[in-house]
Amino acid sequence: MKKKLIFLTVLISIIFLNLPAQIDTITNDLNVKLNHGNIDTVTIKLKTKNASKAALYSAIIPGWGQAYNEKYWKVPLLYSLIGGALFFSDYNNKQYNRYLTAYVAETDDLIETVSEFEGKRTEEDLLYMKNKFRRNRDISYLSLLAIYFLNIVDATTDAHLYDFDVGDDLSFKVFPDIVPVYTYRSTIGLTLIIKF
Repeated sequence: MKKKLIFLTVLISIIFLNLPAQIDTITNDLNVKLNHGNIDTVTIKLKTKNASKAALYSAIIPGWGQAYNEKYWKVPLLYSLIGGALFFSDYNNKQYNRYLTAYVAETDDLIETVSEFEGKRTEEDLLYMKNKFRRNRDISYLSLLAIYFLNIVDATTDAHLYDFDVGDDLSFKVFPDIVPVYTYRSTIGLTLIIKF
């Protein structure tokens, strides 16, 4: 089963790595006619990213979509979050199994079973600790799942906003104005101007 999974992962990776890069580049031609000068055509090349492809990449290998969107700084952050969630789920699972074994040893009537906490903790304490570590383990698994899905959402959003303009030429102005109305009176109001 492991060999089939590894083979399938390698096969999918090879297929998607061999896709042509020209698909991601959209070229728009803008013809500008000038009255003076020698330039009659200006070609603007807009580079965009495919959001579906970014989502697929992040679903296959977490962080691949961020690398595709050229947000390389997010990949180590993502893997540190995944590593932390895996560490805490493993730690809480080990503690859960430890307290479960001790609780079973305390509550059964067999003489052969001895708890590692014999005489140190009561049955209620063992039950409480067992439930606490089980809950923490489950929360760690859910956080790992949330990190995985947020990884996909982040890659998709970054791909959608890849060519979003955040230049200095954006402006926002609010000033009082007298607005003419189609009645015989004018009214006072605010005018809002947004320049892109």
